Amino acid sequence: MSADRTFHQGLQHAAAGRTTEAAACWAETLAADPAHVQARFNRLLALTRLERLDEAEAEARAGEAHHPGNPQFPAQRGRILARLGRLDEAAACLRRALTMTDDRSLWWILGLVERDRGDWAAAEAALLHVEDEVEARFELAQLALRDGRWGQGWAWWESRLLRPQAGEGRWTIPEWSGGDPAGLDLLVYGEQGAGDTLQMLRYVPDLAARGATVRLAVHDSLLRLLAGFPGIAQLLPLSRPVCPATRRVSIMSLPHRLPADDPRPDSVPYLRVRPTTLPGPGLKVGVVWAGAAAFADAGRRHVGRRLLAPLLAVPGIRLYSLQLDEKPDDPAIVDLAPRIHDWADTAGLLAGLDLLVSVDTGTAHLAGALGLPLWLLLHRDCDWRWGHGPATQWYPQARLYRQRDPGDWQDVIGRVAADLSLRAASAGSGRGP
Repeated sequence: MSADRTFHQGLQHAAAGRTTEAAACWAETLAADPAHVQARFNRLLALTRLERLDEAEAEARAGEAHHPGNPQFPAQRGRILARLGRLDEAAACLRRALTMTDDRSLWWILGLVERDRGDWAAAEAALLHVEDEVEARFELAQLALRDGRWGQGWAWWESRLLRPQAGEGRWTIPEWSGGDPAGLDLLVYGEQGAGDTLQMLRYVPDLAARGATVRLAVHDSLLRLLAGFPGIAQLLPLSRPVCPATRRVSIMSLPHRLPADDPRPDSVPYLRVRPTTLPGPGLKVGVVWAGAAAFADAGRRHVGRRLLAPLLAVPGIRLYSLQLDEKPDDPAIVDLAPRIHDWADTAGLLAGLDLLVSVDTGTAHLAGALGLPLWLLLHRDCDWRWGHGPATQWYPQARLYRQRDPGDWQDVIGRVAADLSLRAASAGSGRGP
């Protein structure tokens, strides 16, 4: 059968939604005519659609060999390699395609690939080619903020409000775009998770100090904790933020709108609570080993309770679990979850501990806001707010333990256990933490 005939049969199958049959026809076309460019390209797209990615990558590689001047093949191969997790090869293919075309979509994909490779500078250089796109600015914001380039980072961070998932269309109150807040009746509302609200609370008192009437709408579970927070004229549930405010601003926009040059580490602690007395001898160490399952990167933030064994083996300490959705599987760990009904309960329990060891969660932010000792367990490509090193300006009392290799929590827990042994020994000898 001729190459042209099988090629057109493939087109007919594709038009009818028979992708497998189309791919088979184009394979016959290529057997008869290996240089048939459209059959090669159509087949690799069909294989990609069928999730036969290894075959699609081989087809794209063959396309590069037969048609070295055609940017479609390295471009598609780069996309496929990125999905296969072969990021170094993906970046090379995308760069090769960009020597032949200035396809904006390739700069976007290259930026994400370089981000996932951990080459932040290369990621930013690529994404700057499409800076006018909302999603590109959203990614650029996180790169800048990770580096501590606050002014540029906060400006780019405003792009998140333009994303459909932000839900900004629900508001009827005009937005406050910055400037002097004196005389404004201003609704400050929580955005994203409770942890984000807890982190950004440090900026709220500035508004009242500058003459604004501040009404704060937060997640319902934060209401009892934040009753009496300085500078708040009215505290409202985010589920029903009805009030007479004439302007509104997201709490996560405050660093840009005020503006703020840094995370204001001198403001910590900015929350204070009465400690809950916890029974038991030794150094009292709270543990949280998993983030909320609803968040996109929950799997990467899940240490796993069985990995806590090295901590249990440290003499002179007692572990207390603040994990809400999983019970500890060792009776030596005191389960505090039954005593937690909202963030006020969590805060009191945290204040009764000597130290919190936690993954990146709202509980970690709460410990930070309270100025309590915090040892944070971070996966390899963690959130922008934790920067690059062993410490963070957000919570000066925090110590950061980062994965050295993606997914390797055993090494992280081993380092924490070693430091915890020193901490417990120091506390036991009366020398202090």
